[in-house]
Amino acid sequence: MTQRIKKIDLSGYQEWYRFGELLINMGYFNKAQQVYEVLLKQTSNDSEAAFIYNRLGYINDNEKNYEQAISFYKTAIEIYEKPPP
Repeated sequence: MTQRIKKIDLSGYQEWYRFGELLINMGYFNKAQQVYEVLLKQTSNDSEAAFIYNRLGYINDNEKNYEQAISFYKTAIEIYEKPPP
């Protein structure tokens, strides 16, 4: 497991984002989804919310929950496309 962790590039993320990425890379998609859902509830930043929705889409895509993945991806795109305030 230690060797696997060393191979993952997690630079640039805050600690909880890193943890979510680590869980994804280890295949713990349900746990990663829980982490990102908590982060989503705590953020008021559109950029962060879009990133989180994107990761939730990725998680659901890997879990073959395609309809849910598409919904998360669409939400991320809508946020990304919003004009800045």
